[in-house]
Amino acid sequence: MSKKIKNCGLKTPEAIEQSILTGASFVGFVHHEKSPRHVNIDTMSTLISATKSRIKTVAVLVNPTDALLHDVVAVAPDFIQLHGVPNPARIQAIASLTGKPIISAIAVNSVHDLTLTATLEELSAHLLFDAPRAGSGIAFDWALLKNLPLKKPWFLAGGLTITNVVEAIRLTHAPMVDVSSGLEDPMGSGNKSLEMIADFNKAVLSTL
Repeated sequence: MSKKIKNCGLKTPEAIEQSILTGASFVGFVHHEKSPRHVNIDTMSTLISATKSRIKTVAVLVNPTDALLHDVVAVAPDFIQLHGVPNPARIQAIASLTGKPIISAIAVNSVHDLTLTATLEELSAHLLFDAPRAGSGIAFDWALLKNLPLKKPWFLAGGLTITNVVEAIRLTHAPMVDVSSGLEDPMGSGNKSLEMIADFNKAVLSTL
């Protein structure tokens, strides 16, 4: 079965269209002012509308307040992705408050960061294993994910590019991958290359 792809940090309708045409299953929109990929709520609403429900949409948030969650729910993403929320009780509260399936991001620096994996998986639609600094373009040690007893499909993220994603999938057996900075030229600009979107997605979909 082909792997599923999330192209994340998109800021334009053109990038969304390219993601859809080249086989991504999810597109993500980042609302975090410190990120070069930040979009405001009005822009996120416009971008979600531009998908015309042809692809699953994800609002990517960092330790959001209830007020922000209320605003995000109004723009109707399919999923909410949480960073910086390691407290299971808070994740459960956010799921209840929003009524949205949650993608819980786990920043992986050592095996210690994986101690709550089973608990977080119970509360989440999907887990996303990321580098210690999300959006940095730096990969973590994929070997740390070996033999995790995961029951639900999960995302591998953090430093994935056209040059390493096939090997990353081979080593981790990740059923889904998430890419953001790896679609940008130069790295870290926040602006997506349509060619890099196509090349990355083609590489992932060619794996078994």
